[in-house]
Amino acid sequence: MRARAHTLACIRDALPGIDVLVFTLGLTEGWEHVAGYAYPMCPGTVRSRFDADLHRFVNHSSHDVVTCLDATMNRLREVRPGMGFMLTVSPVPLTATATGGHVLSATTLAKSVLRSAAGELMARRDDVDYFPSYELIAGCQSGGRYYEANLRSVRSDGVDFVMRHFAAGLGVAGGSEATSAQPPAAPVEAPTQPDAAADGEVSCEEALLESFARATGAAAAGPLPASRLCLLGDSHMTFLSRALQRRGIGNVGRFPHGDVDTEQALAYYRRLNRERLGVVKAVRARGFRVIVLTDPPMQSRNPRMKPYLVGIEAYESLARHALAELGCETYSVRDLMGVTGFDGNEARYYRPDPNETGGVDWIHGCEAWYDGVLDALLPLIGPAPADALAA
Repeated sequence: MRARAHTLACIRDALPGIDVLVFTLGLTEGWEHVAGYAYPMCPGTVRSRFDADLHRFVNHSSHDVVTCLDATMNRLREVRPGMGFMLTVSPVPLTATATGGHVLSATTLAKSVLRSAAGELMARRDDVDYFPSYELIAGCQSGGRYYEANLRSVRSDGVDFVMRHFAAGLGVAGGSEATSAQPPAAPVEAPTQPDAAADGEVSCEEALLESFARATGAAAAGPLPASRLCLLGDSHMTFLSRALQRRGIGNVGRFPHGDVDTEQALAYYRRLNRERLGVVKAVRARGFRVIVLTDPPMQSRNPRMKPYLVGIEAYESLARHALAELGCETYSVRDLMGVTGFDGNEARYYRPDPNETGGVDWIHGCEAWYDGVLDALLPLIGPAPADALAA
């Protein structure tokens, strides 16, 4: 509640100084309380509990979107007379749907509704414009080349392509390239992760869901003690927390992506990870000690990943440099464990792929790996009381 109040206060402070508000339409599906207010996600999926008598699914029509945005824009112009609006539609497809239909059909419906609403608002209001970022990325002329291998996330060169067109429309620096910045004549294959990565992504999500479920169960059992150590990250932190649990540490909970100048590369990293670095800054500002761990080097033993290892190591180096600038302590798990590429240690640290008999998980290590990380890490950061540890 305090965070929401602070956010709303910041919005109130910002609105009087805004000339053009850019708003991206992304979804039509949502969940509401019967009283009419919306939830950021379906109750019961991450927190709280679903109650069919209180919570309802809604899939907004074009009329709903137009009516709501029209009223919102009128209210904003009361705060800031003369404010203009730029609408876009997100090219990122839905990853799931609650309609009962197929997610492909649900995506087409959602984007069609939102694009129609944006067009209607632009036609009826002189203060609304539309920028076609959706069409530039998702249009058939791009052949899907601006999506990552998961066919959902937009690649960085796709973002650059869109922003060059945006700059050209405004007549600002960088726009001169955009007039001729058409997609390549032939599809350019994006660097892909090995086939096992797709399974690994599912494994990551399963691990995260498992951690959420465990946290929800702990919350139901009673409040957690004061935290002394927090593992903040992706599914590797879930596996590391399991290693903590194997040591009898209870009350485990969870908190709910060559010839280049180094400074240019760091600027790119900071821009790409602005939100993540913002979280780290906020945590540091509260006086917390922040310790950063790199991913395990499982991919170094995957033949299909060899062409990308130099880039992975360079990116890891940039991350450690940028985070160290913020006052974080950064550790390479390869250095902690004394391994380089796992030469001669594969059988000891590999984790079987849970989705493939006889396969290898190229993302996570086995239990012995995370136990070993803890053996090396805990003496460096100091022990925490066993009854006051949240992971």
